[in-house]
Order: sequence, then C-alpha cells, then structure tokens
Amino acid sequence: MEELIQRAASDLVNSQYGIALTGAGISTESGIPDFRGPAGVWTLNPDAEKRAYQGYQEFIDDPEGWWKNTITSSAMHSLGNLEQVRPNLGHQAIAELEKMGILKCTITQNIDALHEKAGTVKVLEYHGSVIKLRCLSCGARFKKDEFDLEQLLQENRLPPSCPECRGILKSDTVFFGEAIPGDVAEQSLEEVWKCDLMLVCGTSAVVFPFASLPRIVRERGAATIIEINAEATPLTEEGVSDYLLQGKTGEILPLILEEVKRLKGQRACLPSSTNNKHSRGQNVTKPTTEISIRCTRLSIVGGDITDQNTDAIVNAANSSLMGGGGVDGAIHLAGGPAILEECKQIVAKRGQLPTGQAVISGGGKLKARFVIHTVGPVWQGGNEGEPELLASAYRESLRVAAENDLSSVAFPSISTGDYSYPMDGGAAVATETVTTFLKEHSTSIKEVVFVLFHSSAFDSYSLALGEYCENIDD
Repeated sequence: MEELIQRAASDLVNSQYGIALTGAGISTESGIPDFRGPAGVWTLNPDAEKRAYQGYQEFIDDPEGWWKNTITSSAMHSLGNLEQVRPNLGHQAIAELEKMGILKCTITQNIDALHEKAGTVKVLEYHGSVIKLRCLSCGARFKKDEFDLEQLLQENRLPPSCPECRGILKSDTVFFGEAIPGDVAEQSLEEVWKCDLMLVCGTSAVVFPFASLPRIVRERGAATIIEINAEATPLTEEGVSDYLLQGKTGEILPLILEEVKRLKGQRACLPSSTNNKHSRGQNVTKPTTEISIRCTRLSIVGGDITDQNTDAIVNAANSSLMGGGGVDGAIHLAGGPAILEECKQIVAKRGQLPTGQAVISGGGKLKARFVIHTVGPVWQGGNEGEPELLASAYRESLRVAAENDLSSVAFPSISTGDYSYPMDGGAAVATETVTTFLKEHSTSIKEVVFVLFHSSAFDSYSLALGEYCENIDD
C-alpha cells in the first residue's frame, strides 16, 4: 500500500488538471449508509428501493401531495437528516488538494453536501443536493432554508414556487426516471475532457450516466485514473482504472495528501538556480514576459488558450486530429463539432499528421478565427530527436500562420502535458525557436503570445525568455 500511496501522490503532483469523482463510499465514514453495500439502505430494505423508483412520477402527478407528504414525514429521504452530518477526513483531504491547486473540480454522486461543508469550492453535484431546491422550469437553484416549508404547508401554498419565474420547485436531488440537470451534465463532460488525472473515490461505478464518466476518460486514453474503493469494482475489473488503492477513503486520502505535501515541500525548497538552469555566474536570470523582435511583439501570459482573441490559436494535437486530452480536448470542446468535421476532411485528404508538422482549420465557436493543429513529440528521454521535433512543431505553426497572412498567434506549451516533455526544456525550445523564426523571417505576424494555464509553466517560460534576452546582450 505504501508504494501505491507514493505513486498516487506523485501522479497528483505531476498532473496539470486533476479532478475527483466521488460516490457513497466516501460518506459512509460520516455515518451515512450507502445504498447497495452489505448494510446498504436498499440491501436491507428492498421496498425502499421500489419506492425510490416511484418518487419522480409521484411528484409529477401531484407536486402538492408530494410536498405535503415529504414535509410531514420528518425526513427528506431514506437516509435520514443529512443536514446534521459532518464531513470526514476523506472530504477534508479532497478540499485540501483543491486548495493546493492540484484538484480543479470534484464531481459527486452524493446528495449530502459534505464536500461543500468541507470547503471544496468547485463541486458538481451530479445527483443534486439535499440542502437545495431546483426549479423545474428555469433550472435555478436555491438553498432550502430560504423557504419556510412548514408555513407554506399551513397556508396551503404548496408546492413552493420559483422566485425568478414562478415555476414549481422540487428537491434538487435527482430522482430515478428524472434526467440529470443539463447544466451539471454539460459541465461534468467539460471537466472530463479537460482532465489529465481522475481520482475515483468510493463509488461502485454501476449507476449510469455517472459511471460513464471514468469510461469516457479511459476511451480518450490520455489520463491517469486512480481508484480508491473498499472493494474492486467494474472499473477495476474492466481495466478502466490504472490502479486500485483498496481500503477506506477516509484513511487513504489523508495519507496521499500527506505524501503530496511532502513532495511539494521538497520542490518548494529547491533554489531557483537548481542545476544552474537559469543562473549565469553569480546572477540569477531575470524573468521576462514581453519583448519586440523586428515588428512583432512576443509576450507570455497566464490564461486559457481557448479564450484568446488572436487570429489563430495553436492546438497541441495528436496525429489523428480527432481530439484528445488536455489542450486538444479543451479546444475541440470550446470550438464545437465544426473543428472536428474539418479535421476529418484534412485527414481523409492527406492522412495523419506527422510529428513536427502543422495544418490549419477554422475556429468553430472559438474567438480565434483559425486553429493551427500541430503534433509535438512524446518525451522518450531526449535521445529520439525530441528537441528538433518540438522546434519543428513551433516553426511549422508559424509558417502556416504566415502563409495564411495571419497577424496574431497564441501558443500553448506543446508536449509538456500528456507527452511528458520536461517543462523547462520545452520552454527553452519554444522561446528559442519562435524568437529565431521571427528574427529570420519577415512575415504578416505582428503578435505571438505564449498562453500558459499553470503558474509553473508561466515561470519556466518567463525565465527561458529572460535567458534569451541575456544571451542577446552578451
């Protein structure tokens, strides 16, 4: 188990966009029974499961009657009064991993609001929340305690109505037979497409469509899936997860968090001039975020590549041009299906795109008018021509931009995500290649921007550009 703890912590620290998926198993240690486990609510009381399947139709048929029955039954659901339950160490570990910037989002099946209580900020409650009400007309959500349901019952004003559109309010929890709310379903898919690591905690992975989320990630083939469950699940047996840490989430997650902090602490203690990568004599290279080369402005910014308003953004694609993880998946998701359709036509005409080459397509729904797709190398130790292939990817992208008379181009950090190219080395190749191209060619390009999503990438690129400027001064 110790080796798996270390492996999971290392994978988390090295990820660029990690997300968590949680199910009932993470909340059982807070005293909430699960549904299908050995002591689950429905295992012990099959009639309760039958009633659960009837709940949505009962609400649709008679919203007023459903609310009267719910309010007078003294419990909102078969799990008892969840509002009094407190988060456990597993919830707290996930909140801490988010605070550290490692986990970007938590998608949960649970309706108990314990992630929110633990301090997790970005939570997508796939099956709703017990502490909220949702409008069936406009989809707006409200805290349940904003409504005096007892008074509404006494005044015969049930069901409660939406303050925004006067539609009918129901519990935010998703009933059997009820569709997953569109906003949550869409946002969950967006997170699944962006992630390069998924932490699956305490879910049996048998309730769909939630159970499809890790399978979508596995089909992409560009992310690590870590499973923490008391027993093996279909995710384990089908090879969806990369590895399983078997045990209680409330025990394993704190151990992973402790190891993550140790690893992050080691990195934080490294001096900025480690191995003299960015030092010259006794002087440390000064970070630089903007220079001018001929008539072209080259800058480094933090942000989201899909939100850039340049003539073109560059996509770190794979050879198939069919979309993937990381930047590639985010661009296809934001740009819509038009980009993929045009990429299919490109591949049908010229075949798959070789590493180091580039092609152009329309930008779909993006702010950018075009997307330049290029394929960077997979890092194999540095002895397989990776630096030159990476340089070619940047050069060819600029060449395509110039051939199409574009005036502005935004680059991500190519190959340093899923393809594992070392960030400092990738930044050095990127800045040197782009600056050399701009010095040697007179083109239509007036602005080139490196758009870095993570602060560590921003630091590496600004130091690499600073080193370039010092070399020019020499």
